[in-house]
Amino acid sequence: MLPIFNPDLRVIGTIVNSSQANSVFGAERIEELAGEFGISVESAGVTGLSDLPLAAEGLISKGAEAIVVPGGYTVSIGMSAIVDIATENGIAVFSPVSQHVYRGATVGAGFYSLYREGVIAARMLIGHLNGDVDLSRTGINLTPGFTVALNLDSAAEAGVEISDELLAMADWTITDGASTEGGTPDLPEIGVELPEMSLDERREADLAFLADIYCTDEKIAEQKRQLETQWND
Repeated sequence: MLPIFNPDLRVIGTIVNSSQANSVFGAERIEELAGEFGISVESAGVTGLSDLPLAAEGLISKGAEAIVVPGGYTVSIGMSAIVDIATENGIAVFSPVSQHVYRGATVGAGFYSLYREGVIAARMLIGHLNGDVDLSRTGINLTPGFTVALNLDSAAEAGVEISDELLAMADWTITDGASTEGGTPDLPEIGVELPEMSLDERREADLAFLADIYCTDEKIAEQKRQLETQWND
């Protein structure tokens, strides 16, 4: 997303809380992927919400042309503090969580649908408690849900230009405080309800889901071969 946003981008900043594993991992991935595009990364460490404004200011003083936050509780809850500093200095804020555009992030590009993940977790937990799941035979469930969202209000306030190419990639945008998807800051996801069905139908659907992620000996062997091939490559 960064080269599409600005092909001439050379320095970005990121904020990491070393006590949060997802924050550390996200910051490492940001630096790794930015390097592939020849983009340098300045990093600022924080321990809590009160550190965020100073961290953002420090990144900008080091030449950051955009701020890209990793996952993590601190940056998620304190997004508005980061956005305030970025806006004052005319730069964009990128997040790997699409819903963060409701908290002011300019671009949210990444995972979406926490509700759907909650339904999946519930299915697996209930299946485990009922004895329907053999954890040693349960594969990793890969959930589609990459979404690009833009807060055009934040972009305009910061004086940041959104290209037509980036705008065309957006699944939904926020303009004049309203989302084209229909979400709100209090309820940023839509479709957060289960379909109407009887208890027996729901039970059947849950068991079908669990059966789909069951790993046979053949599937396990195939996955091992794939891993070995990737490792050798």
